[in-house]
Amino acid sequence: MPNVIGFSADGASVAITGAGLAVGTVSWYLSAAPAGSVIGQSLSAGSARQVGSPVDIFMSQGGVLVPNLIGSSQSAATNSIAAQGLALGTVSTAVNSAPVGSVFSQSPVRSALVAPGTTVNITVSLGAVTVPNVIGSTKTGAINTLTGAGLGASVSSQKDCIDPGNVLSQSPSGGAVVAPGSYVYLHVDSGTFKSCGAIK
Repeated sequence: MPNVIGFSADGASVAITGAGLAVGTVSWYLSAAPAGSVIGQSLSAGSARQVGSPVDIFMSQGGVLVPNLIGSSQSAATNSIAAQGLALGTVSTAVNSAPVGSVFSQSPVRSALVAPGTTVNITVSLGAVTVPNVIGSTKTGAINTLTGAGLGASVSSQKDCIDPGNVLSQSPSGGAVVAPGSYVYLHVDSGTFKSCGAIK
């Protein structure tokens, strides 16, 4: 049995029949080997078989290794995908500790073997900020703390006479992880010690 790995289908057929054997089933598989080349044979090279015995051959239909996109910018990832003969699929965004604008997830994963033209989906980081706890702070202090953390503040006030002049509640709560620039909604007790009298 001759070694026909790397041959074209026609070349393999000529070699097999020339050795007094017959071509059996021809199957096609996804492979990184050049499309149209033999990647396997049912009889190993050098083995002896009865004249006319069939030999199955396994052909490459081609394939592309998905590039590693993690850490790339969206534009760089798009270019890498196109350069490999793949297509950009869904681009999603999510809060993540990866640098803002960088890819932190991809599907299929890096080094996966896929057919040319396969779509690759990516998820791009919006960045991440941990919301500080500002309950009990003054309105000014809370706003300064939030803006210093890269967040915005939206304030509603009402005379509750629970903790005059200070923040009573916030949403999202302290410790929540949100995208930079997100707003934190504050409820401030607009009462004063004087207007409220004894604090309840």
